[in-house]
Amino acid sequence: FEALRAPALAEAHGYDPQKIHLAGVSAGAFYAAHAGVRLAKSGVQLASLGLLYVMGDPLMVGKSHRLHGDLPACPGSWLAWSWRVLLAEGGPEAGDGAPSAERLRAGSVLFLDWAALRGT
Repeated sequence: FEALRAPALAEAHGYDPQKIHLAGVSAGAFYAAHAGVRLAKSGVQLASLGLLYVMGDPLMVGKSHRLHGDLPACPGSWLAWSWRVLLAEGGPEAGDGAPSAERLRAGSVLFLDWAALRGT
């Protein structure tokens, strides 16, 4: 992130390093949401945050997952594995145990501190 704010790199590629925009779709939106809140909490002001079809159902039980959770481009088994690795207690190497309620809450975009983005 800091490398992208380097004036020489910004000049070479024609962007303003003071105007940070984050965006993502699906899993990318999940990461953009978490990154945006973390950046805002650290005092970095975002110019915009765009989130589309945020991956937000770690238990894979919601209506969205029932309708769209097993597409050829994103099989349900891969989604389940991705959530397991992301939310594993102690990191991906810790095994396949079910995540705690605390870990599910920490990983959910529904419980992010969105207030940190006010004024950005």
